[in-house]
Amino acid sequence: MKYSLNRLLSYISLVLIILNIFISLGLLIIWIEWIDYKKDKYSENDIFSPEVLIILPVKEKDFEMSYNLKSLKEQSYRHFRIIAVSDDKNDGLLH
Repeated sequence: MKYSLNRLLSYISLVLIILNIFISLGLLIIWIEWIDYKKDKYSENDIFSPEVLIILPVKEKDFEMSYNLKSLKEQSYRHFRIIAVSDDKNDGLLH
């Protein structure tokens, strides 16, 4: 009886060690995947980057409008929207 009890305890210990190894490997894989996810989701300069709204006032014939829009689009900050606003509904730019 004593011999079989020792053998049973050694099997249980072996099973627990193997189970511990699998759990450790699983947690390691989850941790590595989480780090990769964080790298993909956030760059170093993109930790806090809320979307901003740029209000661009326009009036009649704006000869620098294309230059202004081009320079806004070339910004390194990518989370923005542009709204062009005119104070006159009969503005020549809108027609």
